[in-house]
Formats: sequence, structure tokens, C-alpha cells
Amino acid sequence: MKAGKLILIIVLSLALAGGGFVAYTKLISPKTAAETPQGQVVDVKRGSLQMKVTSSGNLASPEKANLTFVSSGTIKERLVEMGTTVKKGQVLARLDTLDLERAMRDAETGVKSAEKAMKDTQDLYDIGAVAQAEAGLASAQAQLKGAEKAYQDVQTPYNLSPYTPSDIASAEAAVASAQSQLKGAEKALQDVQVPYNLSPYTPSDIASAEAAVAAAQAQMRDVTNALSKAQTTKTDEDVAHFQSAVDSAQKNLSVARQDFETVKFSRDRSVSDTQELLRQEQEKYKLIIKINLTGDSIYMDPRILFNTETISNSMETAYQSLLRVRDNSRIAQETGDKNVANAEVAVSKAQDVVKKAQEDLDRKLGDVPVDVAIRQYNLETAKANLIKAQEDLKKRKAGPEPLEVANRQFALENAKANLAKAQEDLKKRKAGPEPLDIANRQAGLENAKANLIKAQEDLKKKKAGPDPLELALRKSQIVSAQATLDKAKDNLAKATIVAPFDGMVASVVGEVGDSVGGSAVHIVMVNPNKLRMEAILDETSVIQVKVGQDVQISMDALPNTSINGKVTSISPVSTVQSGVVNYQLFITLDSQVAAGPRTTPGGNRTGGNPPGASTQRPGGAATQGRTAGPTNGGATSPITPGSSQSTPPSQLRSGMTAVAEIVTTSYDDVILIPRQAVSGSGQNRTVKVITNGQVEDRPVQLGVSDEQFIQVTQGLTEGEKVLITTAAPRSINPVARPGGGIGGGPGIPGIR
Repeated sequence: MKAGKLILIIVLSLALAGGGFVAYTKLISPKTAAETPQGQVVDVKRGSLQMKVTSSGNLASPEKANLTFVSSGTIKERLVEMGTTVKKGQVLARLDTLDLERAMRDAETGVKSAEKAMKDTQDLYDIGAVAQAEAGLASAQAQLKGAEKAYQDVQTPYNLSPYTPSDIASAEAAVASAQSQLKGAEKALQDVQVPYNLSPYTPSDIASAEAAVAAAQAQMRDVTNALSKAQTTKTDEDVAHFQSAVDSAQKNLSVARQDFETVKFSRDRSVSDTQELLRQEQEKYKLIIKINLTGDSIYMDPRILFNTETISNSMETAYQSLLRVRDNSRIAQETGDKNVANAEVAVSKAQDVVKKAQEDLDRKLGDVPVDVAIRQYNLETAKANLIKAQEDLKKRKAGPEPLEVANRQFALENAKANLAKAQEDLKKRKAGPEPLDIANRQAGLENAKANLIKAQEDLKKKKAGPDPLELALRKSQIVSAQATLDKAKDNLAKATIVAPFDGMVASVVGEVGDSVGGSAVHIVMVNPNKLRMEAILDETSVIQVKVGQDVQISMDALPNTSINGKVTSISPVSTVQSGVVNYQLFITLDSQVAAGPRTTPGGNRTGGNPPGASTQRPGGAATQGRTAGPTNGGATSPITPGSSQSTPPSQLRSGMTAVAEIVTTSYDDVILIPRQAVSGSGQNRTVKVITNGQVEDRPVQLGVSDEQFIQVTQGLTEGEKVLITTAAPRSINPVARPGGGIGGGPGIPGIR
């Protein structure tokens, strides 16, 4: 019966019941029987009436564990058997853990390695690493300067190619000078040795030396006379000569200075123009490579910069143009500097000439004429020559000095070395630089540049700090290694099965020495002291049941036992079996048990399926039930909820079938009579009331009922007596609505 149709029927029934009762009381007067019919007299009393939903199911243990070994292995210990009572935390079985322990040690090593890798990565960027990188950069810069100088040194003598005749002539002149120096050293050595080769000396040798002394003395006299003459002679012609020399030197100095300014201006302009052109080429090159390089790094080969073997034609053209302009700028700078330096030397020489000419003029005009100074100088020279001649004579007479011979021998060897060096230099100038030497120094220069770039990148990287991606990788490695370690620890821990709660071993699979898989159940545990009932309700009954409602449970295995409980949960999701919609229901058992059979007025036992209750419908049907009713003389008193023993029965087992009576509604302190006492149908319901020994049919208004008792809302009072005759109807269908009247039609869900 659908809910909407049911409510409509109930409302109509109530309306008919109310109208029927009024009509009955007005039109029909109570009828008094002439004699008391045979039957059972029952007192009208107050009591409680409960509406129940009945469902069947099974007892089950909510605490059940299927215990497994996580890892595969060999059973080393099995410490329990089926039926063994165990405590929480008690060891039940163990695997051989040798491989698991090895795996855990390997995992610990992996975690340490990952953590060390993280620390090493972070240490690469600390203050010490940055300082070390800065020192490395300074070293690379110094190395580059050294390589550039070495490369320049091997090229500088040959920068002008082919060599000009003057370059070759200069080298040849150096060789000739060295040869002349060698000849002079040879002659000097011979001079100190030859006079003494014949010993003792001949008179002619002595005479020759004496003649040299005489010649020196004569020169001394001539110089003395010339000095005397110069000191007394001073003419205007001599003064004019020296003045002319001063004027000419000053004119040459002015020309040299003008040349210097011209060369310097030309140098500065050429350098400025080439620098501007170089700047423009740099900007063009930056636009092409799209990297803002500064300093010498802009001249880095783009193949090295981008770590590639090939580059585009436009990039290659721009790069070569940049290098060409750079070289031209450098040549312009060097050439200009050289020309300016030559001009400065010319100015300096002209200044020296002016100075000397002015000094000559000053001497001529002063107290000491210039000739006097010259003559004085000649006199000193003559004196020195005389002394030298006298010493030579003395030496010829005495023989050669060993020290002088050694000195001249050393001078000779030095002259030979200078000649060899000059000849080698001349040979190099004629042959040009050695290709192998140039290649080696070029390679050293390129290597120094690469080292500088590497040092710059290293310093930049260390100042920027570690790469976030690298740190993230290191962290992920640590997390992964830690997860592996945790897994290894977990596997090792789960190689030992322990009891998760106090309970009993329900089953054991496998013996010591057997191999087991990680997913196979080895031990099943249950807690027999914690049981609940699992039942199902159909869709018409589940709407009447709520969590927290009281439940009485009876079992076929324990016919004299009734167990109290409460509804703890109702599944919100249905299951459909054979077209019937059902819902799962869980009932928690109280720790106390109602003892003995439950009886109702009239001696009917309510344990199990109560009298009048409907049989179970597919999926668990709901029926009407009663917990307590009015007492009756001679009938067994009903058992009220809560009268129980304190110890649960030890016979309870998981899986036992059970029937649950769920109290959905309770009506307390209402007038109740047996259903058999009511006669009539529709709105004409009457009961036989015994008053003063006489029986009268009295109209009544009925309320809710269960299988045995029915509520009387109007027409009877507590303490009156009603008669149940053998002819009274055995089935009444009242409207089960508190405070409502009687009427036809079906009752509310749970009542029939």
C-alpha cells in the first residue's frame, strides 16, 4: 500500500469512525442481557502497547581480522592453533626475515646516499664555494693574460710580414756588431797574451813600450799647449757659430712638436672612429645572438657559447665581422700609439739638441770658453793615455796578470754567446715564427679563454645558488629512498603477525617451513565477546526504524533467551534481490540478557515469533508486535524491558540465526482489552460489559492494537469487566492511530 493512499484511507476511516460513534450513542441504547453468556471475564486495565518491526538475520562479530604476511617468505614460527585465545599485541607467527633485514639495510644506505647527495649539492653553493670560485676566476684571468702575452711575444717580432730590408739589416747589423765584439775580445785576449809569449822580452819589445810612453808624453804636452791657447782665445765669429746652432735646434724642436700634435690627433681620431664602429658591430652581434654579453666575453665563439658545432650564416657573418672590426681597432690603436711614441722620441731628441747647443753657446759666452773645456777634456784624456802607456810598459816588463787574462777570456766567451744569439735572432727574423710554437701558444690561449669562461660560469652558478630543479630532484630522491626504507621497515614489521585485539584464533593456514605469498590469509581472528546482529529490512519497514531504537532479539538455538540491543546503523544504500528492495541493518547487543520465556496476558509466550505475528517476508518483513500489556488474573505477568541477567550467555556464536523485534512506537498508560472482546464491524464496534451482574453491549471507540490487545479510547474505564464469549470474532482490524476512532480499511504499516 503506497503512503499517499494509506494516509487518505486513515483520514476517511477517522471521519467515519467519529460519525458512527455519535450516531450509535444517540440511536441505540445499551442492551442488558437477560442472562450472562458463557465466556471469560477480563478486567479493563491500563498498560503499555508497543509497535514493533520484526526482522531476521544472523549474529556476527564486528571485530574480525584476516591476518596476512605482507611479503612472500617462509614461515619460521607459528605460535597459535585454531581456538587459541590471544591478547592484543601477542605474536602469532613469524617469517624468516633474513632477506627483509638485508633489504632494510640497503634502504637505509639509500637514504644516507640521497641525503649526502643533497648536502653535497648545497655545499657547492655555500660561502666557501663562492670564494673558491672567485679565486678560480682570478687565476683563470691571470692565466689568460699570460697566454695572451706568450702568444703576442711569439708574434711581435714577426708582425710585419714580409720583413722589410731595414728589419733584416738591423738584425745583420746586430750580427756584425757581435762579430766585431768577438774580434775585439779575441784581440784583447791576444794583446794580453802575445807580448809575453816570448820570455824574457827582447830589447825591441821594451823599446816599443818606451816609445809609446814617449808618444803619450808628447801628446800630453800638445794638449797642455792647446788648453793654454783656448783659454786665451775668444772671437765673435765663434759666438755667432754657436748661436746659429741654437737657433737651428730650436726650429727643429718646433717642427718635431707640430709633428707630435698632428700624429696624436690622427691617432685619437682613428681610435675613436674604430671604437665607434666596433660598438656598432657589437650591438648588431648582440641582436643576432640575443644575449647581452659584456667585456671580452662578447668575442666568445658562438659555437662554444651555445655548445654546438654549427651556427647560422648570419651569425657566422656577424661574428667574423665583429672580430675583423676588433682587430682593425686594435691595429689602429697600436699603430697610433707607435707613431705617437716615435713623435715623442723625435721631440725628446730635438730638445736634447737644443739643450746641448744652448750649453755650447753658454760656455762660449761664459768665463770658460767651450774650447777650453774641450782642451781640458783632451788633457785629461792624454793624462789617462800616458798612465795607460806607463802601465803597459810596466806590464810588458813584469809579464801578464792572470786575473786580466781570465777577464779577457770571459769577455771572449760572452762575445761568442752574443754572436750566436744575434745569429739565431737573424735566422728567426729571416725564417719567421715557428708554426709549432705558434700553434702551441694559440692552443694555450684558447685553453685559457675556455678556462676563463668556465670559471665565470662557475662563479655565476655558485652565486645564483643551487638549481631549484636539482634541489627538487635531490628532495624527491630522499623522499623516494625514505619511502623505500619505510616500506622495508613495514615489510619487516609485518613479517611478524601480532594480534590486533583481544580475541580468538578462528583459523590457521600453513605450517612452519611453508612458503606463503604476500596476499594469502594466514590467520583469521575474531572477538567472540563482541557480537552484533546483521539483519535486513524491506523498504516499507526501514522508514519506521531509527538509530538508537530498542531491540529484543530471540534465537532458535536459545529458545528461552531474549537479548536486548539497540539499532546502531542503517545502510543508506539498498540492495535488490528477486525484485525486493532491502536495506542492511546493524544491531549492537547489550551486555545483559533477558532470562526466561516472555509471556503476555492469556499465557502467550512472546519469545521467538509471537502469536499472531506474520511470517517473515522475503528480504526481512516488518510485523506488528507487543512488549507488554495489562495483567490478568491467572495469566503470567509480562516481562518488561530491562529485567535481565548480568552475564551474557557463553553459547552465543557468530553466524547464529536470530529474530529482532524493533520497538518503533510505545503507547504508555492506555486502556487495553483483549482483541477477542470486541464485536461488530466498521463503525459499529461494541464490547460486552458486565455491570451489576448484567451484560450490556456498549459502543466503544478503538485506537491502536497488537496481535492480542487493543486500545479503547472511549467507552470503557479502568476497573470495568468485559466478557469474552466463544462467539466473539477472533480478528479485528482497527485503525492503529493514537486518539483516533475505529473504522474500516487496512491498518497502519506494522499492524493488521
